[in-house]
Amino acid sequence: MKLIAKIGAIVSTLVLLLGLTSVIATADVDPDYVYYELEPGESVEVVKTVTTPTLAPKADVVIAMDLTGSMGGELTNLKSEVSNIITALAAESTDLNVGIVSFMDYPGYYSYGGYSSTYGSASYGDYAFSVDYPVGNDFAAADAAVSAMSLGYGADGPEAYTRVMWETGQPDSGIGFRAGAQRIVVMFGDNVPHDLGPGVPWYGNSGIDPGRDATAGTADDIDVEDTAIPAMLAAGVTLIYVDSSGYTDWYTGNYIPGVPFNYWDNIATQTGGSAVGINSNGTIPGGISLTDLILGQIEEITPDVWWEVTADTGLNISLDPSVYYDVAGGTGLEFTETISLDEGDYEGATLSATVTFYSGIYESGTGAVIGTQTIEVLTPEDNEPPIVWCMEGPNPHGKNIPPAGWSTLPGSKGGKNDDGFYYLYAEDDSTPVEDLPIYVGLANYDPEAGVFEPYWALGWDPSTPDIPPTVSLRSGDVIKVTEALGAKPSYKKIGSIKGQAGAVTYHITVPNDQDLVIVAVDANGDMAISQCILVPPPPK
Repeated sequence: MKLIAKIGAIVSTLVLLLGLTSVIATADVDPDYVYYELEPGESVEVVKTVTTPTLAPKADVVIAMDLTGSMGGELTNLKSEVSNIITALAAESTDLNVGIVSFMDYPGYYSYGGYSSTYGSASYGDYAFSVDYPVGNDFAAADAAVSAMSLGYGADGPEAYTRVMWETGQPDSGIGFRAGAQRIVVMFGDNVPHDLGPGVPWYGNSGIDPGRDATAGTADDIDVEDTAIPAMLAAGVTLIYVDSSGYTDWYTGNYIPGVPFNYWDNIATQTGGSAVGINSNGTIPGGISLTDLILGQIEEITPDVWWEVTADTGLNISLDPSVYYDVAGGTGLEFTETISLDEGDYEGATLSATVTFYSGIYESGTGAVIGTQTIEVLTPEDNEPPIVWCMEGPNPHGKNIPPAGWSTLPGSKGGKNDDGFYYLYAEDDSTPVEDLPIYVGLANYDPEAGVFEPYWALGWDPSTPDIPPTVSLRSGDVIKVTEALGAKPSYKKIGSIKGQAGAVTYHITVPNDQDLVIVAVDANGDMAISQCILVPPPPK
């Protein structure tokens, strides 16, 4: 394995050099690009850090406003600050969309499940759910939708919050959340939702939410815990609830949360969000702006962070751990990444992979892309030649290599194989043995001078020297070589030898003053040569 390059933080460096002071917040993946050389079967580990953003690069934020009669101060504050809120959110996300929803309650009288009351008034124009501006990037239109809002009535205390929560998880609600975007709903209210309970503050049982058909006791009735919250989780929607049921004590200056606050905080926390309290007149405790309040709550969102990989065949990428749960913005997360290459023939290929990091709800698989990493792996070309050699073999008539004769002993008279039987062998790093040809022939061969000039080989036509021989052998084949006075080079198949048909591949005859060379050529054209076939000349 060889590390060729690791490039990261180039953009950050340029930002510093250019003196830029404001950069849109996105996840910082370090390193965001790696390039390795790996041999087949090799692997390498990389430790990477992902620093989470406050808001995903692609984010959809929906403002849902309770317009019942008690929400006058809150509506006034929202109208005065909605433009600033959108501008502040856009500074945190490269691709921000916003949506505007309003709601009151179902007009009419309901009696079901032990709760009876008039929910809302048709004469005041009450309604349970309305999309005033679907998710989009026309911020002026979103601002205008808020400016056009006016209060209704809302007869009883509970309002249609349950319906709003459920609708945020429905693809046909008209809200229009984008695929792959972080989804946040900022909902304003001062009471509790309709829910059969038990446990709804002030009421215990605050009545059924009758759903889209506005009829209690039918299949589309909505329950907070069983229906609304699961719908939000399945759609990856995070709830921030702005609760105006509390007040600031005039004497101590302390903020006193309203009775529903903890109830709402429990609901919001289940979605990865939170509740925050403001005064019942719509002002913000501590004198901060509504814009800063909402941004502060978004900064406290704690989504899960996980990864997915797409990679070319043969390239394997895994990261440990698989997920981090409940991560605040600005947190640095370490992943140990293993990059490995399968065994196989990848010679000279460049394989690539992309690691995508998500922020959202891991269990449902709904989240926004917060960063990516690119991986490239180069498999080096095989520039090494094969290896070729031969070994003296037994005469198939016998069981052993023939005993030493006058020419096989060490010394001036030794080094040659009387019987002339040889095993041929070759191997190569990139070419399988069964695909590695071995050619046998005669050549002017001087290894020290690097001279190799073939002039005869099995199945080779000297008139077309660039065309390889038509006869090639494979590793493990056996040949018999004979030197004969004045002989012309020739070869022939050997038939059955005591029942061992094919035990010897070829019988090769060469002139008495020549020794054969064997040549192996791999798939890249790299060549190996050996002059290991040595037989004695015939007796004088």
